[in-house]
Amino acid sequence: MKVFRRAFFIVCLLISLAYVTNITSIPSSIILFKGENLNLGAMFGLYIKEDNTNQTIATATSLENIETVQKWVAEVSLFNIIPVKEVNVNTIPNTKVIPLGNTVRT
Repeated sequence: MKVFRRAFFIVCLLISLAYVTNITSIPSSIILFKGENLNLGAMFGLYIKEDNTNQTIATATSLENIETVQKWVAEVSLFNIIPVKEVNVNTIPNTKVIPLGNTVRT
């Protein structure tokens, strides 16, 4: 009976260690492009609630080009009961990078 208790205790510690390491590996802020979904790849029992109160910020790179950034918070909870972490999510517009010019050769 004593061996069973020790084995059960060790298994419980290993499971809690797995959850703690998975929760600490989730970043505290994430930047997404418009149209992307939030995917944290969390373990069984971790649920993500998205806060619907978006805070919109307008940014301008020039007078003609005004873009918006949306900020919101996603709450990670354990078994949808115990909140364990908040993740700040920024949604930015899609951008394209077009390389121009000559490459530098040495």
